[in-house]
Amino acid sequence: ETWFQVKGGSIANFLLDGKDYRIAYDDKGRWKYTELTYSADQLPRRVRDMVQKELFQNDIEYCSEFITSNFKAHVITMKDRETHKVSKVQVADDEMLVISDKSSARED
Repeated sequence: ETWFQVKGGSIANFLLDGKDYRIAYDDKGRWKYTELTYSADQLPRRVRDMVQKELFQNDIEYCSEFITSNFKAHVITMKDRETHKVSKVQVADDEMLVISDKSSARED
């Protein structure tokens, strides 16, 4: 575990069960949010199924999960197998939203 002082508080960073955790606290030590990053195989099945049903031509590169006291969302970074276009989708409350869609250099 590693601690970082940031403006207005601190962040704890550690690995647990293959997930990279970043937990933020305010300057009084109260929890603000948690951010996790992990591989596609650790994404909850219902979220993975929802994303792959809509974007079946894409491979999941990695996943992030953002948790606050009143919000939880998964952000999934994906790459199109043919065009190599990178997309990020957000899944929250069983709804999916494309939040970025960018072309990347083709890997030959």
